[in-house]
Amino acid sequence: MRRTFAGAAAALCVLAGSSPAYAQSPAPRPDLRVTAELQVTGATPPTVGDGAWYYLTVTNTGRGPARDVRLTDLASHNIYWSPGNQDLTQLAPFELAPGESREFWQSVIFANEADVEGVAWASYRFTTERERNPADNSVRVQTPVVYGDAGYTVTALLKNGTLPGAGITFTYLRDGVEKTWRTVHTCAEGWISLRIPGGLYQVHFTAPEGYEIRPGYQDYRLLVLAAGDGGVVNTALDPVVADPPAPQPSTDPECTAA
Repeated sequence: MRRTFAGAAAALCVLAGSSPAYAQSPAPRPDLRVTAELQVTGATPPTVGDGAWYYLTVTNTGRGPARDVRLTDLASHNIYWSPGNQDLTQLAPFELAPGESREFWQSVIFANEADVEGVAWASYRFTTERERNPADNSVRVQTPVVYGDAGYTVTALLKNGTLPGAGITFTYLRDGVEKTWRTVHTCAEGWISLRIPGGLYQVHFTAPEGYEIRPGYQDYRLLVLAAGDGGVVNTALDPVVADPPAPQPSTDPECTAA
């Protein structure tokens, strides 16, 4: 008996004319990785008023290009941004090819408040489109900060010597906010030596009874840049009576220590 395979042949023809179906691979995706390095310009751990450099590296470790890379979050605590710093808040979007990196730097000074909390930090977060693993897009640069020791000597001067019992008030000045740091008095010798954390201060002098501050010396600004960069802060006082009473030595603890 002769068999015909017309149906089978037709089916084979249909299969032969069909295009094979393959699953398409997804487009390669970028993967940002942000790292940072801290370089302190002085001793370690740094003191209030010391400076440091933050070096940031943004790398595309993915297989696809990273487009529209942006700094989407920048926060800081207990630091000043140094003059002439890179303003990353104005950073324009950029691109990174697979394996490509871009570096940034930030110059900072550890602020007065760090002497209270003992720490300062800055954090950064970069983002891109179609990010593969956003867990390593952020970095926080943190360092312990110890109390500064600027070693300033404050002296209240008369025409013919020093003056015990003169008051000196140091006030923090930062971002328009004023906060009294400490009020001290010149000792029996007429001077006082004390440690001043780095930062910007308004220094206010008061005289004991019978004396007044010479005009121009009531208030002035003092910038302490770093520990160890000490100097001498002097002011002059003039008696307002011919024979003023002898001021009493201060009982300020700083005087006792001196």
